[in-house]
Amino acid sequence: MAWATAYARFAKRCHKKIKETEAIFEALARVHQQACEDTTVLRISIDAKAMVKIGTFSRHGQSRLIIRAADHDFKTNETLTPFGIFLPDDHEVCLYFAPSGLTADFIGDCLCDFWTMVRASFPTLTTLLINLDTGPENHSRRTQVMQRMTDFADTFRLTVQLVYYVPYHSTYNPIERVWGVLEQHWNGA
Repeated sequence: MAWATAYARFAKRCHKKIKETEAIFEALARVHQQACEDTTVLRISIDAKAMVKIGTFSRHGQSRLIIRAADHDFKTNETLTPFGIFLPDDHEVCLYFAPSGLTADFIGDCLCDFWTMVRASFPTLTTLLINLDTGPENHSRRTQVMQRMTDFADTFRLTVQLVYYVPYHSTYNPIERVWGVLEQHWNGA
């Protein structure tokens, strides 16, 4: 009997979480639709991948070149952390690589560099809508992340709108599709 009571409580909590998740996705859809209809808003998607070992490795991915590589003993001291900024409506991506782990400062520096490169293409833009997951480096509870976002907005005189995906649902973030394609090629060399 105690098991049935515990299960009933668990099912009630899960049902509540599912309703909350659906509500968040509905809100995301509304925000994205509004951004598509507004010429003063640019939607971007940002994310980082886990550190990647650098070396003469082969992981059976796709490659147009014949590659001589080690197929085992992946011992290396060199790693890079890939970070991407994707424009889902324009199908463009900018990739950055950090020789260490991801930090709020690195994210802020990448955003500044990205915006410096592309801002001439968006003369009417006043708002940057940033899709991101709730990872530890970019969560809104982190003061350094919020400081860098505020500095970015002040420097470039933009409104920055952070749009977070539901925890454990970051696969819906558009940049994840970019990682999927790139990993097939990265695994080749």
